[in-house]
Amino acid sequence: MKTRIPALIFLLITIASNTLIAGELEERKAIQERTAFLLSSKNFGELERLAQEYRVNRSRTPSGVWKLTCFYTGIRSYFANFNSKDDWSSIKSTIEEWIKEYPKSPTPYISHAILMREYAWKFRGGGLARTVPEEAWQPFFEHLNIAKAVLEKNKEIASTDPHWYDIMANIAIGLSLKKSEFLTIVNEGLEKEPLYIELYCTATFYFTPKWHGNAEEIEEFANFAVARTKENEGLGMYARVYWAAKQYQYGERLFIESNVVWGKMKKGIDDVLKRYPDQWNINNFTLFACLAKDRDKARELFQLVNEPPFLAVWKSNSNYLGYKSWAYAESGTDLPQGQMSPVNKYFEKN
Repeated sequence: MKTRIPALIFLLITIASNTLIAGELEERKAIQERTAFLLSSKNFGELERLAQEYRVNRSRTPSGVWKLTCFYTGIRSYFANFNSKDDWSSIKSTIEEWIKEYPKSPTPYISHAILMREYAWKFRGGGLARTVPEEAWQPFFEHLNIAKAVLEKNKEIASTDPHWYDIMANIAIGLSLKKSEFLTIVNEGLEKEPLYIELYCTATFYFTPKWHGNAEEIEEFANFAVARTKENEGLGMYARVYWAAKQYQYGERLFIESNVVWGKMKKGIDDVLKRYPDQWNINNFTLFACLAKDRDKARELFQLVNEPPFLAVWKSNSNYLGYKSWAYAESGTDLPQGQMSPVNKYFEKN
């Protein structure tokens, strides 16, 4: 352990310094890498300190995402490095050590469930059900059920952390639990912590047509999310639910194939930006305004974008410039001829 201390101190100081000047994606990455490093070093004490800090303080990144979510994303990303059976056996032993050292903490139990869930998906793969080999289903369901059992057995301790409900909901999606069973998990979690954004995103995933729902159920859930959070977030959660729906299902066809109400979403965008005027939010919401063909809102938001823009949002600089040209063009005009062909095609079809 002594040999790890200097490297650990250096890493933590570097991360802390970078976080002070970091934007959204940099801060998420810093938290995730820090968490993964601490787990690889078996520094359970620092992992516990961080998780407790994020839970108690409900700490957020500049865009409003819970740092606790980033913490567990770091745990999951560390598991993604393992491929062989021996690798998984080794990290399972590490998690068992963590549990033995901190048996009254929710964090190692949730991490154990994440481990089993990730192992299950290694068998299944991320493709559509029809592409999954027949022999993969048995170990997939077996390990998902092990993850579920870990959470249920330790619920009294582990469900004090809101991420318990997010992982349980995610497992429920893989196990194709009935809507009533799924909503029992979600409702209980939101009764305890109504502002945990990740649980709303996971529930949106369940309600996508590619999984267990449809456009009507997403709209119903978006309104439910607003009712749960309106006192703190205004209509912000409506915008966040449809942001998740775009990511999980609809892509740039959100305003064609879903039941989103742009007037509500536009107000939700304003409510999010009042609290979290981060460039990651601004870039994404500017794109939404373009996809909704709202030139006035697009122009308003483009004025807030600091260049260079987030290419993770716009896919390319030419896309960004094409949308911006459209936003500032006179009403009724199309994008400049020959500029940004993918977006021209989008507007021509719709």
